[in-house]
Amino acid sequence: MATTVWKHWKSTVARRADATAVTDARARELWSYTQLHAEAAARAETMHGLGIRSGHVVVLARENGARWLADFLAAQALGAVAVPVDPQAGRAAAVAAGTSAEAALLIGGDGATTMEGTRRHRGELCLIKTTSGSTGVPRLYYFTDAQMLADARQIVRGMDLHPDDVNYAVIPLGHSYGLGNLVFPLIAHGISLVIGRGFFPADILNDLREHRPTVFPAVPPLLRVLSETECPGPPALRKVISAGGKLDSAVRDRFRAKLNVPVHNFYGSTETGGICYTRRIPQPGEPATVGEPLPGVRVTINRRGAVTVTGAAVYTRGNRRRDGGHGVVTMSDLGSFNPRGELVLGGRTDREVKVAGRRLRLAEIESAALRESGVDECFAHALSADGADSRIGIVAAGRTGPEILRKALAAALPPWARPRRIVVVPEMPLTARGKWCRASLLRLLDGESRGVSKD
Repeated sequence: MATTVWKHWKSTVARRADATAVTDARARELWSYTQLHAEAAARAETMHGLGIRSGHVVVLARENGARWLADFLAAQALGAVAVPVDPQAGRAAAVAAGTSAEAALLIGGDGATTMEGTRRHRGELCLIKTTSGSTGVPRLYYFTDAQMLADARQIVRGMDLHPDDVNYAVIPLGHSYGLGNLVFPLIAHGISLVIGRGFFPADILNDLREHRPTVFPAVPPLLRVLSETECPGPPALRKVISAGGKLDSAVRDRFRAKLNVPVHNFYGSTETGGICYTRRIPQPGEPATVGEPLPGVRVTINRRGAVTVTGAAVYTRGNRRRDGGHGVVTMSDLGSFNPRGELVLGGRTDREVKVAGRRLRLAEIESAALRESGVDECFAHALSADGADSRIGIVAAGRTGPEILRKALAAALPPWARPRRIVVVPEMPLTARGKWCRASLLRLLDGESRGVSKD
């Protein structure tokens, strides 16, 4: 029988015992592996008393903390299937995810609530990841113990992480990035966590100085803000990992110069887990890549230029498989390999529009805008489409003005490809996870927001 997540955890507890598993900076608590295990066992008893059995679905909607980990482990102890959701999205979103997954229990910050789902999965499922669907109904991705453990193994090996490392957890534990880079390395490899107090730069920098984590999984907007914030002293970090979007090389270089810590790009997805990682430290000013495939991950480029991923951690339920049962997913990302064998992303296949009868990739507009010195970030979107004629609008973040940017784009793009509307903001609107808020960007282009420069 295959090794389960729970068996891996028990092996880690036996090996690490009284070592610190979690430093919860927000709650000001220290948890050893033995203490976290005891808490998980107690919570498993509570879940069992609420009727949860092997195969039942349990939604986890807690904030980051040691108790999130205890609830997740309790579900694994019972053989239940965990559905982590973002608590910042609100209770309605958590209930919607639970309803879609036919969950029997929802655990939030205010305790446990039974749900009407009676579905009991058979087999080796341990986790359901969710993403917001275009219809408002969450999309569900089902993962086995073996797939999640494979993802952790590939990440730990590829990123050269060690049991004496300490991960800094400020990204959500329940997000795919957090699960792969924080939760499962703790469970399967004994890489402990410092759970941060929040996203405020001062809190993060104080956590780094006080609790001395060595590895920091982050997102580009957070690194940009930190690169512009005074640091009270050099942290103990040996590496920072950036994922969830494109990291501007200038921000990367500024962050490294200020904190004397290298930044490595990481590329992954909900469906695949980790894909690529930049092991090499780039030279200042060098264009960014997302690095080489992680060990055990095969990355190819199909005829359309899209990235295709094959590996043991890739989602397989109802999906393509190759020899050995590995999953195969073709991404919406376009990519190519540079001479070093590193993957360079080049926009998305689902972001191609027709303008004046010609095909146009919106990433080309964004790249042209980013070449302007006063532009830090850019989002391009088709405002309307009428037959063969689309109107393009862009939102740019930085220190330029719309007229300056319009002149720069007039020199870089053919007339038919130039954006009709340009909105300039000091910085991009973000979600609670630190990603661009698409809804806010579209409102900016629709002219609903105030306090921005437009033409």
